[in-house]
Amino acid sequence: MSKKNKKIKAVEDVSPPNEIYMGYYSGAVKKKDLVEYLKNKAFEHVTPIENACYAYKRHGDGYLWEIHDGGSGFGICNFVSGDLDDKGNCVFGLADNIYIAKSNDVTGNVSFIKATSTSILAKNADVKTPIYSGKMKNFISNGFGFFVFSLILIALSLVSLFLSFYFSSVGEHRITTDSLYKSTSSLPVTMYQEIESYKNNEESGIYVKQMTYHKTKGKWLVDSEPTVDYENIKDDVIKRLGKNIEEPELPESSLKKTKGELAAGRLFSPAEALARNANLEKNNGT
Repeated sequence: MSKKNKKIKAVEDVSPPNEIYMGYYSGAVKKKDLVEYLKNKAFEHVTPIENACYAYKRHGDGYLWEIHDGGSGFGICNFVSGDLDDKGNCVFGLADNIYIAKSNDVTGNVSFIKATSTSILAKNADVKTPIYSGKMKNFISNGFGFFVFSLILIALSLVSLFLSFYFSSVGEHRITTDSLYKSTSSLPVTMYQEIESYKNNEESGIYVKQMTYHKTKGKWLVDSEPTVDYENIKDDVIKRLGKNIEEPELPESSLKKTKGELAAGRLFSPAEALARNANLEKNNGT
């Protein structure tokens, strides 16, 4: 173990990741740009992105970086950097794979090779178990799921609020039995029976002067008025229409004939009597 790695405070009982992706970013770079670069790498290799975590460490003129797919979220950048400083290379194993990190003596850049544990590269290599230390960061924070859930809940609340306003508005204008009754009761035709009551009560001498709809009260108002000097007018009309029609006088000959028939027990209605008399007069004239 290198001198620097002896100083690393290893984390016990670590669940190793399913996969490790490591690399070296050379040159000057802002940390936010480096994180964005790592995030793009994670989207390429880790699904879902919530399982990915990352770490980086200054090494030479650039940064060592690592991305884990799953695991406990503890990094190995300190371990790799320590071996590179001491020996110029680092070889470690994970599951059935080995990872070889090697520093360039001229540029100081670090290159990584991934191979299977049965490859030629692994035969003579001093493969080590990586030392996990330092908590890594997640690309998607643990509170992101709650944040998304909150957004969904807020959206559902807004939709529910909108629907409640909508159905409330529709409810005010929908046709119900009561509203239908109120709307039809305001039609003039519904006042027919009341108007008819004035018509059928002619003896009272009261007539309908006008009929208006009162919007505030929501009903029709009938304005009636008695006929001036109605009793005298009524008596005059009755006298004119109530005269008896006098029966026409029959000729003497017809009367005699009719009396004879009556004596014989034959009875005729006035119309029959007139018809018989007319026939008799016609015969007498001929």
